[in-house]
Amino acid sequence: MNCRRDANFRWILTSTASKSVSAQLILSGFLVAFAVLVWPAAIAFSQEAPGESQIQKALVLELPPWWSVERVEIQAAVNDGDAVEPLWRQRFVAEAVPAEALYAQATDDEAVAPFRVLIPTRSGTVPTKLYGISRSRLERGEWITELDLENTVVEAGLPASFFDGPVVVANTEQASQVAASLAQAREFANTVREIRSRESIDSDALARLSEETAAALDAANLRRQQALRERYEAERNALAGAAEAERAILVEENRARLEALKASLAEERAGIEGMAAEAEAERAGLLARSQESLDALEAQYEAERAALLAAGEAERVELARENQARLEVLQAELAAESAPLESEVEAMEAERIRLISESEAALEALKAKHERERAAFAAANEVLLEASKAEAEAAAKRRLAAEYQALAEEKRREAAIAGEVAAAAVAARVALHDVVIDGLRVCS
Repeated sequence: MNCRRDANFRWILTSTASKSVSAQLILSGFLVAFAVLVWPAAIAFSQEAPGESQIQKALVLELPPWWSVERVEIQAAVNDGDAVEPLWRQRFVAEAVPAEALYAQATDDEAVAPFRVLIPTRSGTVPTKLYGISRSRLERGEWITELDLENTVVEAGLPASFFDGPVVVANTEQASQVAASLAQAREFANTVREIRSRESIDSDALARLSEETAAALDAANLRRQQALRERYEAERNALAGAAEAERAILVEENRARLEALKASLAEERAGIEGMAAEAEAERAGLLARSQESLDALEAQYEAERAALLAAGEAERVELARENQARLEVLQAELAAESAPLESEVEAMEAERIRLISESEAALEALKAKHERERAAFAAANEVLLEASKAEAEAAAKRRLAAEYQALAEEKRREAAIAGEVAAAAVAARVALHDVVIDGLRVCS
């Protein structure tokens, strides 16, 4: 094609030598216009093929954002275009390296649920060779390159941050630790359920024991009352036959003893009531502090415990009231009894104190058990909080990758629009070139 153009120039120059000056001026104008059209094409034709850096830039846009291109080598190149529109086609081989280790998801393992098990597929240092063909065209003085890859990195795996939920790598110490921690958590949950079941059983047993104890006390009190009545009748019959003077002396002595006994019993009863009020106030304070420290997970358990304590308190108050009523009856009967009855009163008081001590010991045991369960629940909440933080970081990384992908898509759309505009400009330039050539041929 260049040879034909040179021949046309020589013929035009020789023919114009015999023409007039006006014809030479017209021809000179056509030559200037032709040179203006041919000059950009000559420059484009003299352009060298796109270099390895141009292919590397295009390859970076084709790969996922966590891959980087280390090296590009051009193996062969050919220009399928012409001087006006060069179209370079090049075969290349490149080396790409992931920025971090890549993984594939394994089959779900119930032993580490809700964690996902990942299998390593690529490390962050081993390069991968990519083979392909590039097609480059010149637009606005810059090369627009499109790639056709023969192999991709899609099957090479994904970074660990792209998998939903918390993850562990298979056959690692972390996976073993996670499995052990989850097993301990499940064992703890089973232990809590067993403890609650045992507490329910203990509450039923305590209620039955309280009922049996109350029945036994009632029976013992009835027997003692009957014996006291019989003894009192016998002594009264014996005293009735004594002399009036002796009876008066005995009555006076018994009255003095009764007053002393009443004073002593009043002091002891005041002390007992004060201790009971103090114990009740301390128990109420402990219950209030425990209620404030419980969280929403223990609401149902606390309700059951509060109901149990209320029932036990009501039963204890009822039992105390009944014992107090029986004690007052006995005191009224003992008012007419002699000194030997004091030993029986002391035995009954000791029995009542022992029952109160046993009830307080059972309450302290329940409080200690509750504190241990609350500490265990707090530890479980810490584990769940760490898992939630890991999941939030994974979601942020996924959003960043999506933004990178959207940016790459926007760049490809801009390149396509620029290619269409450049193609239209080249087509207009070629049409003008053809018009000038046709004009020269007419003049010849």
